Amino acid sequence: MSLADDEIFLGYCEIHAATERAAFSGWQIRRLLELADHKTHIDPLDLHDDQWFTMRSCLADPLIKRARERLCAARADARDKLLSAGFVEGETGAEQP
Repeated sequence: MSLADDEIFLGYCEIHAATERAAFSGWQIRRLLELADHKTHIDPLDLHDDQWFTMRSCLADPLIKRARERLCAARADARDKLLSAGFVEGETGAEQP
């Protein structure tokens, strides 16, 4: 998934966790744990795609916050790499040599 896709996914998780049902598939839980780099005693491979789990905002929100922090850092890192390689203009808008 791209960074934009991941951000859309996190928005979905945030909204869905606040609903009455708040049911997430095994894949969705695995992806959220991966994006948040969250270590757990649960083996993510035990969360099968055809299983459904309730995850309310009180559990999801800290994972979503951490995942967004990591996505922001990944965007900044990617931008820094592009800047250093001369592919994008700097913050001032000045031309790159």
